[in-house]
Amino acid sequence: MSLFPAVFMIHELEELIMLKPWLVSNKTMLEQRLMKRRLYKVIQLHTKISESARALIIAEEFLMVSTITLLSINTRSYNLWLGLVLAFQIHLFIHILQFIILRVYIPALITSLLCSIYTFIILSDCRDCFQFETVAVYTFLFLCALVINLAGCFKMAIAFDHWLIKYSSDNDGK
Repeated sequence: MSLFPAVFMIHELEELIMLKPWLVSNKTMLEQRLMKRRLYKVIQLHTKISESARALIIAEEFLMVSTITLLSINTRSYNLWLGLVLAFQIHLFIHILQFIILRVYIPALITSLLCSIYTFIILSDCRDCFQFETVAVYTFLFLCALVINLAGCFKMAIAFDHWLIKYSSDNDGK
């Protein structure tokens, strides 16, 4: 159980390292394939934030994943933790679907496949020790919280970038 935050971070680090360069090099293809869909607005949002701001979002997510994992371990609330793991697996599956739809390598594909093996092992090992309905509710709640949290994180990231620019310009001559 306690390994989950590390597995989460490995996936997030692949996104952090690869996403921005990939978006720049695939801009034309993404515009052509996604311009008419709302997904392109999400991609544009990713291009508007700095790597420092993206790292801030990942740090916040890591703190949440770690806190929920530790809370689950300390309270022996395995259904809560499995809900988190299943929500993460759905996130990974979305990356795999992006690869299938776009038919081109996407950042996070490699770790999505590797992390999926980890989550399937967990779900297989725990199949007899959790209540499906409870885990399904937790998974749904985590997915809803993820969407709301990401919206807030992107607002925070944009504000952070504005602060970073101001901070950098204030300290140019010092």
